[in-house]
Amino acid sequence: MKNMKKAVATMLVVVIMACGCAAACAGNEVLTPEEAKTIALNHTGLTADQVIFTKCHEDRDDGRMIYEIEFFANGVEYDFDIDIRTGWICEADRDYDSFDQYDDFDDFFDFD
Repeated sequence: MKNMKKAVATMLVVVIMACGCAAACAGNEVLTPEEAKTIALNHTGLTADQVIFTKCHEDRDDGRMIYEIEFFANGVEYDFDIDIRTGWICEADRDYDSFDQYDDFDDFFDFD
């Protein structure tokens, strides 16, 4: 009986460890830049055809990998930091910018 309890306890530990490893491995999935853009757009209620994206790249902030996303729409600049693993919006900012004042779009943004 004592050996049976040990075997069951050992088996439970193995199953728990296997589940933990599977969960950890599944947590390695990351958002694509397009998914992060969609999260930002949904937060603002805008669609991709209503905005001009000026930034979308990976960065590290406070030890966490994020996408920095920036776009303009109707004279407003939107900035987002979105957690690359969870999709959580770490930071969101909106500035009423005078984007429309720039007649030459290429002079304002560096697309080299």
